Amino acid sequence: MVNEYFTILRRLVYNLDDIKDAGITRQQVTLCIFQSVTAIETFLNLYFRVIVSEKEFKRHEQYFLKTINDRKSLEYKLKHWPKTILGRELILNSGIGKAFVDLKNLRNSLMHFVSSHETVRVPNIEIQGLANIDHFESLVIEDAHKALVLAEDFLCEIFRLRGIKEADYNYMLRLWSAKAPA
Repeated sequence: MVNEYFTILRRLVYNLDDIKDAGITRQQVTLCIFQSVTAIETFLNLYFRVIVSEKEFKRHEQYFLKTINDRKSLEYKLKHWPKTILGRELILNSGIGKAFVDLKNLRNSLMHFVSSHETVRVPNIEIQGLANIDHFESLVIEDAHKALVLAEDFLCEIFRLRGIKEADYNYMLRLWSAKAPA
């Protein structure tokens, strides 16, 4: 599924240049942001499942399975799995960790927008509570490209925490996200 989700994300991103309508572009960029976060969470679920089946990390398997069964949040997984299972903390207040948290927060603002208590009246119509769609309205194609690069970079950060050598990141990205060789 990780390969499939990354393939979907790449297709969404690469097809953006063919869209001429700004509204449809924003819709597609929104989908790219949603898909990027989804691909990363799916990767975390599967990658850590594989890791805890390895001899070196087998002692964490029951902990991992419990957190999956308890449907722990993405936030929980980010804060606890690398530290508990790999023995290395994922830094979430700077670098790639913060960039992903920011992307996740953007996704959340697009999904869980806040409604105001304003009332707007025009002849024969009264609207109570307006949604703030500023984040949506400000989306541009570059946001989708950044979401894809960030997703790939995030996987590399997890590989780094796992102890994978940087020279092997491209191979691991092909394996885990179906990224074509450069």
